[in-house]
Amino acid sequence: MPAEMFSSVVYELENINTGEIGHPMALVSPPRDDRLFVVDWAGIVRVIDDLNSPSPSVFLDISDRVESDFLEEGLLGLTFHSKFTILD
Repeated sequence: MPAEMFSSVVYELENINTGEIGHPMALVSPPRDDRLFVVDWAGIVRVIDDLNSPSPSVFLDISDRVESDFLEEGLLGLTFHSKFTILD
């Protein structure tokens, strides 16, 4: 795609890590859902319901099943079914 297509896009980054997230690997939002899910390398997925007061709560903890001792181990990503919000 030509670079001109992206010239009007403006992004602003803000640190929302409150110290509870050790090694964030991915930030995922399911379809039609405003929540953000933070994937931690150690095997913990936290959910942020409100960006105005980000206090993540544990959504999934599989740290007892995830090896994260070496560089290419750990929980590296997450994907949601397209009907996740319906099934939730």
